[in-house]
Amino acid sequence: YLSLKLIEKVQNQFDFIVYRNLSDFATLKDLQYDLLESLNATQTKKDLRIALLEHLRTHSGLIILDDGQSLFRSQRLAGEYQPQHKEYCTFFELIGKTHHKSCIIFNTWDIPREVIKLIADHHPVKLLNLTGMDENAREILKEQGLSDNEQWSNLIALYQGNPLWLKLAATLIKDVFSGRVSQYLEGHLVLPEDLKALLTMQFERLTETEKITLVWLSEEDNPLTITQILNKGSISRSELSNTLQSLLRRFLMEKQEDGETYFTLSPIIKEYCLIV
Repeated sequence: YLSLKLIEKVQNQFDFIVYRNLSDFATLKDLQYDLLESLNATQTKKDLRIALLEHLRTHSGLIILDDGQSLFRSQRLAGEYQPQHKEYCTFFELIGKTHHKSCIIFNTWDIPREVIKLIADHHPVKLLNLTGMDENAREILKEQGLSDNEQWSNLIALYQGNPLWLKLAATLIKDVFSGRVSQYLEGHLVLPEDLKALLTMQFERLTETEKITLVWLSEEDNPLTITQILNKGSISRSELSNTLQSLLRRFLMEKQEDGETYFTLSPIIKEYCLIV
């Protein structure tokens, strides 16, 4: 949804715009061949990465790579590549370190570890954690014909302005609550089944320690410090620290600073953890 909206707004600012879903490609080489072919770029026997970079140097383009999490291993901490996708590590490093005129957008649930390093080393690589929409989110609710406009801000805040989450919630409100947002917001939070299925896909990728940590956080009304989390179970400080870092990189947990570091969950993630 956001990628399509972005393309609409910036399509006149680039020589070319290409959108690809990474789950459609078995290997990096397959993706590179596809990109070079779609861009009508010259293909030679040289390294495909170099051929692609040469095209990015001479043209101002935008490449959007979606479903980046499909490159990474499940039941491992965030950012560990599947064996057949390890070449992406050097590919992203090369793009991040090389000067060119184009822009690559990598949409993912997991942040590649080399990207974190590129940001730390002050390369022209940026990490944008999408916090959701506000006014534009109201258009989603309007399109679904929802009523109780005065409650729309509360609904948007509950779903953190996430456009896909809001679309799924709006469909449930329209089908079951006749579009009445106030009625939906009464009582206990009801998660749409389609949203639960989407979150299940994310949770199936987690390690057991990550799942346990999320459950611990979901059982508490207030945010917890590392020490408080450690007191809830038999897990070492080192393992917990790496687990918390992984959950933050998967955007499944939130960190707060108030003289000390606290960890908590959004209402949607907390509710999911309590019902699964």
